[in-house]
Amino acid sequence: MRLYVNAFLLLFLPNGINSVAKFQVESVSSNSLVISMTDVANVTKVNMNVKLFDLNQRRIYRETSLYKAQSNQLFSFDQLIPRTWFALRILYLPFYHNRPAKEPLKQV
Repeated sequence: MRLYVNAFLLLFLPNGINSVAKFQVESVSSNSLVISMTDVANVTKVNMNVKLFDLNQRRIYRETSLYKAQSNQLFSFDQLIPRTWFALRILYLPFYHNRPAKEPLKQV
């Protein structure tokens, strides 16, 4: 059954499979964090909303919004408090590059 479902998905996606982006930590220091997006095969731009939570104080430390950022861009978070636990919440909306249609759309 699983093989049938995978084959069905591959047959009916004309522009290929859009990948789900993942985030990778590039560097960490006592007061900064740099992350990048990976596995972004056909993503051109991305809107992101990043919340940094201070887990020691149990509050939102910083909230950042990025609009139409490049998908191959590094995202840096500076001025973090040393010896503090942080959690990141990343909400993102990718914009996929689609090939133009061979035939114009027709209204029936």
